[in-house]
Amino acid sequence: MQTKRGMGGSKRTGILLLLPAAILIAVLMLYPLGHMVGMAAVQNGKWVLTRSGLVLSRDGVFWRALWNTLIFVVASVTAEMATGLVFALLLWEGRGRAANFARGLILLPSMLSPTVVGIVWLLLFYPFGLVNWGTTLLGLGRLQYLADPRLAMASVIFVDIWQWTPFVFIFVLAGLTGMPVEPREAALVDGASAWQVFRYITLPLLRPTLAAALMFRVIDAFRAFDKILIMTNGGPAEVTTILSIYLYKVSFHYQNWNYGALLALVLITVTLAFHWTYNRLVVRRLA
Repeated sequence: MQTKRGMGGSKRTGILLLLPAAILIAVLMLYPLGHMVGMAAVQNGKWVLTRSGLVLSRDGVFWRALWNTLIFVVASVTAEMATGLVFALLLWEGRGRAANFARGLILLPSMLSPTVVGIVWLLLFYPFGLVNWGTTLLGLGRLQYLADPRLAMASVIFVDIWQWTPFVFIFVLAGLTGMPVEPREAALVDGASAWQVFRYITLPLLRPTLAAALMFRVIDAFRAFDKILIMTNGGPAEVTTILSIYLYKVSFHYQNWNYGALLALVLITVTLAFHWTYNRLVVRRLA
């Protein structure tokens, strides 16, 4: 039996072995963050953070971008979680070539880079593209999916759902595959319905998996950039301008690096705050 002294020595050895990697990660994270804070606070040797904060509070485009970001994250992640769960349940116990083909087909969008996805759907949403060809056949006419302010955000959200639902699907499918079968079999023997088995057995056992998938998708949704930039460039009339798009325009189009650094800090803060709220209200209940 290992003594307390031996256990303490092993713990110290483990800490020492991990220390170089921890220091490297801390430096790689803290230095850029500190540099960003410096850029936001100081310009030409003068303190500008107070003035920049005042400009930010009066920046209508910023507040619209913040609102657009929250709409995009909530709508896309909610739909991805629900759709991924449904697909996983439908193909959970599927066997044979047809089920394997369906799984591979569902996973295909997540294998594409966001840039490729943006280009593909830009062409599909084109006035003479495949989507408008279908709506014309249905008698709806040609719609300006990416140029109409009423449709642009919904179109961008749809594309994000199309690409990242497979991520939730494979997460949930893995959780279902590793789930013990005995509780379900016992419930079915006792006469429970399929809904009761799902509600009281499958879903509670699946909650940690759903919590992990939700956490990853919320964080990643705040980082959305490529597809939206390619498809709409934040337009029309700023309806698809989220914080990452506005940050890019301020920094690289307008060359306002100090204000861009401040926007980057705001984006980091909003992401952390939203993740903390989700963790308190949703993830902990699921887990």
